[in-house]
Amino acid sequence: MKLIAGQVKNDKDLLKSNDKYRLFRLGCLFFDFYLHAEDCLLHIARTIDKWIPASLDWHRRLIKLMQSPFPEKRPPVLSPETASLLKDYLILYLNFQQQNSNLSPERIKKMAENLDHLHNLLEKDLTAITSLLTPGWRKS
Repeated sequence: MKLIAGQVKNDKDLLKSNDKYRLFRLGCLFFDFYLHAEDCLLHIARTIDKWIPASLDWHRRLIKLMQSPFPEKRPPVLSPETASLLKDYLILYLNFQQQNSNLSPERIKKMAENLDHLHNLLEKDLTAITSLLTPGWRKS
């Protein structure tokens, strides 16, 4: 996720262009970032909760699940702010083809600016949960 957030930060010049293919490239980076974040959340759900949502809206339910504590297993994984930002990228992920063709340069710019903040929030939240659940674990 750090590499993708860094790549978006480095590609700020793409935001100045209305070139459909350059904007699509940024949309692809957002898509990949969301998939990596979701993989981390799924890993927590599988290994700690021993349960993952299974329904048509399981992506949304996973984010909601990670906002809540799991009784006697773990505290909330995601802060409300992290979950709210992550939901924006979930919408893009769920409607990738359609969203990318309809994304305005202004929306792409906002998502690019938010991505670095979202990455920092996710890193903080995931580091906190890891340190709580793994005795002796320290961020290196």
